[in-house]
Amino acid sequence: MNMLAGGSLLALAALVLAATWDLAKLGNGEIGPGFFPALCGVLLGVVGLVLLALGLRELPARRDAPGRLRVGSDAWRAAAVTASALLFALLLKSGGLALAVLAAVWLSTRAGEVSHRTALVLSAALALVLTAIFIGGLGLHMPALPVFLR
Repeated sequence: MNMLAGGSLLALAALVLAATWDLAKLGNGEIGPGFFPALCGVLLGVVGLVLLALGLRELPARRDAPGRLRVGSDAWRAAAVTASALLFALLLKSGGLALAVLAAVWLSTRAGEVSHRTALVLSAALALVLTAIFIGGLGLHMPALPVFLR
């Protein structure tokens, strides 16, 4: 499980660093807009490397262990949660905050023992609440709805 988490964090760190590559990190003695996201990407990468190393250390001991990672259950659940974060990032700009939250929460609930109806209700409620907080309350400049509904 550590190897899967470490690999996922390394992939996420690579995406963060690639997305912030062109932003100014430091200049004229001041911190630029790309400094904090790049720092977060580096820290994610370090944590990912540590988890990957821990997972590699556990490999020989887990080879014959009865509770080892099963591809049919635990691995796909971790992949669903990781994919939900990536889906949110991909949908945010073109799909708007409401659709991105709705899709990401629904996908992440697939990793648990949640019914489809409960997952849809939770997704819709969280999408409404977060859209009201971030766009209505805080006034963040991001689309609330998908391009085809604006």
